[in-house]
Amino acid sequence: MQAFYMYPCLYLTKEETERFDGDFQGCLESFLRGENHRVEGIALASSCLLMNREWFLQLGGFDEQFVGHGGEDLELIDRLTRHYPIGPRPDDYALNIKAQHPGDYQGFRRYFSYYALPHLFAGRFLVHQWHPRPLTHPYHKRRANNDQLLEQMLARSEAERGPLKGPVVPCDDLGGELPEFREWMIRLQEEAGYPVSEYPGLLRWQEGVQRKRPLWRKLRKLYLNPRAFFRDMFKPTSR
Repeated sequence: MQAFYMYPCLYLTKEETERFDGDFQGCLESFLRGENHRVEGIALASSCLLMNREWFLQLGGFDEQFVGHGGEDLELIDRLTRHYPIGPRPDDYALNIKAQHPGDYQGFRRYFSYYALPHLFAGRFLVHQWHPRPLTHPYHKRRANNDQLLEQMLARSEAERGPLKGPVVPCDDLGGELPEFREWMIRLQEEAGYPVSEYPGLLRWQEGVQRKRPLWRKLRKLYLNPRAFFRDMFKPTSR
């Protein structure tokens, strides 16, 4: 068995959550078509992990410096990839920048996606049901602090990180070299029978699809993470 498996996760809309009947494939194809009425987003680098329990405990489990929502799963994946590197880490690895579409991924999210994307087209993925996220709840208010902590931890040098807690077993899925991400993603998608001309969802919304950006979501982001809010104001849109 591999050191770990990481599976993509589709985030269902509120409406789809209320009527979801187990149609995983229908949700996937809707998202790949660039629609947003069933699925509002995807996480290739997700916390949907499969690994041996003893290996998890040997690594020390989740880092308890993370309190509240976010960060602890990605920090664990970072440690897992140190023991099971799929290729050299890019210079922008420590960047903690989210993107609506995987084609725009940067930093560690793009690196982690090399492990996860093949599972998507093999039908191995999960769905996340919509649920309310009260802005005033302490669990969610910790998100910005956790994001900052994660960035600091991922930016550390190997010397600063300390010794590994087990063997290093390189992942040879890609021969030790990372292909250009967007080109690789498009190739896998088209080999799976989803031509980008008909299924642009990993790169952009379908033409004519109304982007859902309610005011409450913008205000939420401004409140929880003002630095990311103003940074994303000037980020170019998906190609």
